[in-house]
Amino acid sequence: MDALLDPIVISGEVGLRKPHAPIYELILDRLELTAERTVFVDDAEPDVLGARAVGMRALLHTHAASTREALAVLVPDLPRQPPAA
Repeated sequence: MDALLDPIVISGEVGLRKPHAPIYELILDRLELTAERTVFVDDAEPDVLGARAVGMRALLHTHAASTREALAVLVPDLPRQPPAA
């Protein structure tokens, strides 16, 4: 899972905050991806709207199962169920 979360951007370290565009642009630069090739998930609607404003696909997280289902539509190879413990 750690490999999926790299790079990590901590707002206090970079001096940028969501939902302002520069923080999303910074992470896109670090990922070396265009906004259209990313999915942003957050539980705060202003942050989701900020990501969408820079062209990212973004999901508002309200429940694990619904978020996983929405991600599975966008990322077909993603398992629909969490791995068994």
